[in-house]
Amino acid sequence: MPSETNTTAGLFFEAGRIIRRGIDRDKAPLSVTQFEAVRFIDERQTPSMRDLALHLHITAPSTTSLTQELVRAGYVERASDPQDRRQIRLAVTGKGARALESTVMRRKAVLKRILLRLSRRDHQDLRRIFLKIIKE
Repeated sequence: MPSETNTTAGLFFEAGRIIRRGIDRDKAPLSVTQFEAVRFIDERQTPSMRDLALHLHITAPSTTSLTQELVRAGYVERASDPQDRRQIRLAVTGKGARALESTVMRRKAVLKRILLRLSRRDHQDLRRIFLKIIKE
């Protein structure tokens, strides 16, 4: 018999899959990984490739591949760090900023459609639970 924690964890992951499926179907400009990368680069204002790899918990070769993809699409620019030429700095382009904004709007719309299934009380409970989770 599964424990209550295991059952809750399973439901949590299933909810995540449903949300991701809705986001994938929406055809936003950026994939989930691309979105997280561009959002991080935008927030950090010229982070290094290493910073991005650490944030995404991926290897250097995976970071290079992801960055090349974003550069080819015109969402991100790479430049050598003026103080340390061995370091590569990343910056979001105008096209990348627009793609980020469009993806945020689309993802919010997907979440709103999913959350419409909930009652007012469910929304209050969900907010309370999320706040409890993120404070720990």
